[in-house]
Amino acid sequence: FSEEAQLRARWENDSRQLNEHRVRWVQSADASTPALYAADVVSEVHNMDALGPAGVRLSRDQIVDILVEGQGSEQGFHIVRCAEGELGIYPKQYLRQRQAQGSAAPT
Repeated sequence: FSEEAQLRARWENDSRQLNEHRVRWVQSADASTPALYAADVVSEVHNMDALGPAGVRLSRDQIVDILVEGQGSEQGFHIVRCAEGELGIYPKQYLRQRQAQGSAAPT
């Protein structure tokens, strides 16, 4: 194998492992858990590939529930729940905690 092919294979393996780790992290969240707080989406992710299969597509001004705040290697993300009940990761810098208490999930 060429050096370039080895680097490409390593990058693909690292990317796959990261995606699998994030999917497991989202799967570990309980969708029925009460939200830590509600947040407004202040920016959209334009490159969904960067979030991988654990990511969720959200629109600006959408309200989501924050279920888990990322820590450690996931400190840049939160696990969110949309009004439709879908769970996924979203960059925390694209979210702003709502001042007025309200949940995105139907009650």
